[in-house]
Amino acid sequence: MTREDDGNEGAPVRRDPPSAPETANRKVWAHVDAVARFASAQGWIDRSERVLLERTTTDHVGGDVLDIGVGGGRTVPLLRPAATRYVGIDFLPELVTASSNRFPDADIRVGDARHLDFPDASFDLVVFSINGIDAISHSDRSIAMREIHRVLRPSGTFVFSTHNRDGPGPRERPWTMPPVSVRQPRSSARTLVHRMVRFRTSMTNYRQSVSINEVGPDWMVTSSGAHDFGLVVHYTTASAVQAELRASGFAGAIELWDDRAGLPADQARPQRKWWYFNVLARCSAVDGYI
Repeated sequence: MTREDDGNEGAPVRRDPPSAPETANRKVWAHVDAVARFASAQGWIDRSERVLLERTTTDHVGGDVLDIGVGGGRTVPLLRPAATRYVGIDFLPELVTASSNRFPDADIRVGDARHLDFPDASFDLVVFSINGIDAISHSDRSIAMREIHRVLRPSGTFVFSTHNRDGPGPRERPWTMPPVSVRQPRSSARTLVHRMVRFRTSMTNYRQSVSINEVGPDWMVTSSGAHDFGLVVHYTTASAVQAELRASGFAGAIELWDDRAGLPADQARPQRKWWYFNVLARCSAVDGYI
């Protein structure tokens, strides 16, 4: 393990040697086009994210919020207005620069979810949006969850999203039909054209990812169709993510919400159709949260 200064006040950020998937993902996300795309993103990713973030920022209004994987700053205006203290972190300096330029008065710094440089019980709400936790290796995933639990107060809440192993994502290939929707014909058409135009690049990226794939009993690390199959991400199951949270110390309520309609698991379409889970986890059963 090495330590390096992140350019912010306080303790320097600790760095572990990156895994092969992390190295691949860093290369994709640090590309100038990806940074520009992240820096222009705004609004909610899906209805469930909106429901959960509006609910938890209300629950913890006036509290302290940690935004992990802040990227280009999409979540800053969604989380900061209700917070007394807001901190955004990302492990890519390029994205920290982009989000800091976009929100120069926000506290945004380089950081790693596996080694959070904050005292115990520092935050009321921690958010790790748009499947950011899936960029962490399987072996380090539990480390990140324990760190997040450590920096949360007993009444705190963790909101995140994570890819679904039983959904369509792991079966996506460069030669298969990309996800389309009759409700969004224009965006679906753009997606289809992009897949065709970028087929060669997608095939190259997909072949390169095969050598670093991993498969476990209820998880896997494999390529994602995003960024022309350049990403290698972690997929998990509903039962596995709940077990991970319990093992990391989250003793309160755990809720799974769908990836599209803003519905909890018991009201949503079958989970085999979900690309990812939206998850809410309470630190402990206190202050009325069970």
